[in-house]
Amino acid sequence: MTNTPNVEKTHFEVLHGIGFEFSLKPQAQRRTGQSKWNMTPGMPWINTDEGTITFTQKLHQAFNNKAKNYATTCSGLETNHSIASTLKSLLKGAPISSDYFRSKITRFMTLSLGSQLKSSQMHDGFIVSIVMYQTSELNDGVLVSETTKRFLNTSMIRNTDALKFDSHCRIETIEAVDFSKLIQSAMINIDTLERNFTRQQDEYKNETSLIANNGQLRDYFAKGLNADNYIKDSVAANNLVDGLLSFCRSKLDVTRPEEVSIREKFYALLSQDKFKDGISIERVQSFVDTLIPEEKREELQGSFIGYLAEHEYQVNDKVLFSKEIKEKLVWVTLEINDAISVRSKKNKIGIAGSGADIEFDPNGNFLRTNQVIQDAKTIEKILEIIEATNDD
Repeated sequence: MTNTPNVEKTHFEVLHGIGFEFSLKPQAQRRTGQSKWNMTPGMPWINTDEGTITFTQKLHQAFNNKAKNYATTCSGLETNHSIASTLKSLLKGAPISSDYFRSKITRFMTLSLGSQLKSSQMHDGFIVSIVMYQTSELNDGVLVSETTKRFLNTSMIRNTDALKFDSHCRIETIEAVDFSKLIQSAMINIDTLERNFTRQQDEYKNETSLIANNGQLRDYFAKGLNADNYIKDSVAANNLVDGLLSFCRSKLDVTRPEEVSIREKFYALLSQDKFKDGISIERVQSFVDTLIPEEKREELQGSFIGYLAEHEYQVNDKVLFSKEIKEKLVWVTLEINDAISVRSKKNKIGIAGSGADIEFDPNGNFLRTNQVIQDAKTIEKILEIIEATNDD
């Protein structure tokens, strides 16, 4: 019998870190077309400092708990000051000194990411932290070397009392590390990036994942990392819906009523509170498997993710659905004319004589509904409008 390793926890080792303070220039110093920000590089972080280690651990955890976009930064390999070329230079053979790391990262910040931040619409200052670290699993207190992974994280963070940086842009407060003030962040898997260095362009693997704490990831942040080829949440969500319906039509031969039912079920799944920050494609595949009839189960079970890839429905490992995209699964707004629009669930619309709540007669293009209004406030509002119109 093979003994299962007793993995206790993850060990973090900070290799290098530095912060950059961005503060607004006085109004008199701002020039059209130029950045409104002053950037001040901090001093190299002390790798063994408790604050540095705690910050890195908490950042890693906070990052992994968010829905991600995936990209590669390798389009910047031919540009001397890109993050990919900077890392390629840093990783050449000799150990990296803290001063060399600071010099190379400062050049990257000045010429790449920092220059893109002029597009930021933020009104308050912030910190950009860049930390290189590695993780390893521990087995009975012993580091398991083959589990070691290296990362470079770049984050925009508001400087707050719960996550405070000192005048050298080093972590000052760790009692209550609060990443609710994380604006956006990118994590590069250094090992995957190094393997990309020897690959052809069409063989690059996505080594970078990106998150935004609230709202959409900003293009200027991704562009500053040469990662602006990432799959946006809205695109991924629409691709996932299109791929799901395509699979059901082509593989399951669903009827129109069956497709409407699938839309309702998928909407109900996405509306669960546990998926408010995104749903994994593995979970969607499990949902699809429940739709497969018994006679096709052996052939099709577990094939949905492969179907997406084969038919080029590009999605992220975890897909975040906006309220708008989610509601499009089951709701539709019909613009009748310049004065009237009707919002209805799609399964409530049918042909004349079908008994649907809203019926359409193609002979005269008439749309009819005979609904009894039971809500007293709605009735009162309608009567008020009619009365006011009659008074006019």
